Amino acid sequence: MQKLLFCVIIYFLVFMSKFSFGNGVSIGRQGHNIFPVLNDSIKLVYELLKLHSSGNVKVNCWYLLKNISSTPQKLTIGFYLGDTLFNRVIPVYYDFKAKVDGVEQKYEPVVLEDAKAYSGGVYYAVWDMFFYPEESKMVYVEHSLEWSEASGGEDLLDITSSNFFSYELSLAKKWAGVPERIEVYYDWGWDSGLVKDDTLWGVSKVLIVKPDNFKWLSKKELFWKFEGTDSIENISIEIKHYGIKPRKEEILNYFLNKYNQYILDDNFKEIPEIDILYDADDRLYTEKDMKCWDDVPMSELKKIKNRYEVYKLVLKLYPAFLRNLIYAYHGYKFKETIWSSLFSGCRWYRPKDTFSEDEFNTFERKNIAFIKNYEKNISEYLKSIE
Repeated sequence: MQKLLFCVIIYFLVFMSKFSFGNGVSIGRQGHNIFPVLNDSIKLVYELLKLHSSGNVKVNCWYLLKNISSTPQKLTIGFYLGDTLFNRVIPVYYDFKAKVDGVEQKYEPVVLEDAKAYSGGVYYAVWDMFFYPEESKMVYVEHSLEWSEASGGEDLLDITSSNFFSYELSLAKKWAGVPERIEVYYDWGWDSGLVKDDTLWGVSKVLIVKPDNFKWLSKKELFWKFEGTDSIENISIEIKHYGIKPRKEEILNYFLNKYNQYILDDNFKEIPEIDILYDADDRLYTEKDMKCWDDVPMSELKKIKNRYEVYKLVLKLYPAFLRNLIYAYHGYKFKETIWSSLFSGCRWYRPKDTFSEDEFNTFERKNIAFIKNYEKNISEYLKSIE
C-alpha cells in the first residue's frame, strides 16, 4: 500500500476590526470557513452555510470535501474556536460540534502559540480524516457566534453605536481546485427587529452588507451564491446607529455644555461655576474655531438622514452660538426665545437693563464681525449642498 501523504495545516490570523478581539467562534469574532489551507489534494466541492440570528447567531455549516488525487490522503483539519489572552484561556466553545458523514468527531482543543492574538495563542478544534482515492465526505459543523458591538464617541456627528458581524469565506480558495458552489443564508430571526422594510433604514441607521451580490429571499433573510470561483469575499453585515435627532434646542445645549464648567456640591450634584470657559475677549477666532465636529465625508453623512440634518444645523447654529455667547457673557437680554431659554438656565448669565455694546473689547468686536461674515458664507454653502 502506497505511503500516506500528510497535509500540513497552515494557520494564520486574519486582521481584526476595531469592534472585535479576533476572528472565529466567540463573542465579537468573525466566523470561519473550514481549514486547512494550501491543500493540493482535497477539494472543497460545495459549502452550505446557514446562520440564524436570535441574540446569538446559530451557525450550521455543511462542507462537501473530495480527494481529487489517485492516492489515499490523511487530512488533519482544524476549526477556529477563539484566543488565549495574556496566557489566560478565553472560553469560547459555544456549542461547537463537528460530524463527518453523520458521525460525531472527537476533537482536541489545540492552542497554537505561533498564531499570536493579543499576546496569547489561538484555539482550534482539531481532528483527523482519512480519504480513499476520489472519495468524498460531508463535514458538518455547528456552533454559535455573537455580534460585536461598539459605542460611538462624543462628537455630535459620531455614529452612536455600531453592530458588526462577519464570516470568513475567503479561505475557500486555499483548497485544491475551485469550489463548485457556495451558498450562504442569513436569517435575522423575527425577534431581532431587523427586517428588509424597516422604516428606520436611512433615517437613523444604515445597513451595510458585503459582498453586495446578495438577494433578499424574504423580509428577514439574506442569500449569497457563489459558483465556480475562488475569488470569494467574506460575508460582513454592519448596522450603524445614529441616535441624535435634528432638534435645535438639543444641539444648542450640547454647545453650551462645552462652555459650562461644573463642580460638585456637598450632595455630589453638579453646579455650574460663575466663570465659564470663555475666551472671545482675549484672542481672535479663525475658521477652525467655527467647527466643533470631526470631518466626515459627505457621502457618509448622507447615508443617514438624521445625521445629515444635524450636520446642516450644526454648520449654521455653532457660529451663531459663539456670537450670542459673547452677548450673553455681557448680560444682553435676548428677545428670541431660543436664546433666552438657552442662557437663562446658566448661573453665570446675568441679564441687565444697562447692557451696552460699548462693553465689548477689541477682540470681541473683531470676533463678532468675523462670525457674521462667516455666517454669510455658511448660508451660501448650505444652499449649494441642497
